[in-house]
Amino acid sequence: MPKENQAKQTLTQQMQNLEPQTLKPAPEEAILKRPAPTQQAKAAAKIPATRMQVLGVATGFNWYLAQVQRLISAQWVAPPVDLTGRMYRVVIKFRLDQSGGVSAVAVETSSGNGYFDDAATRAVLKADPLPPFPKDLAESSLDAHFSFVVGEGVG
Repeated sequence: MPKENQAKQTLTQQMQNLEPQTLKPAPEEAILKRPAPTQQAKAAAKIPATRMQVLGVATGFNWYLAQVQRLISAQWVAPPVDLTGRMYRVVIKFRLDQSGGVSAVAVETSSGNGYFDDAATRAVLKADPLPPFPKDLAESSLDAHFSFVVGEGVG
């Protein structure tokens, strides 16, 4: 037992001799710049997504359709319609002719938010004219359906 008491006293003395460590607080500037995890999640949910569908075109022309999709997507600026992260989806239909001209632009399926629908319509109109059809694409025009989506579940 005396050894246990001696070990206990030694340990107690060593603990008393330890200097308390003080944690340095993070600089206030770094804290303010670091978004909260929920803000990061909401920001990711706001990343817009686009998709174009054209029926009746041979798969050999996917590269052309992908180019058209990229050009229209580059014109789209999703308005800050909802801070709750609700999903908005609008489908814009339009006709694309051989020369790359865009016509008959209309909202096919509304998102329920006029600002969002208008922004999607504007993106299609601003992309006009698009590149002309590849020489091997025999159609005189294509009817396209372009989806614009933002909010939860995107990505």
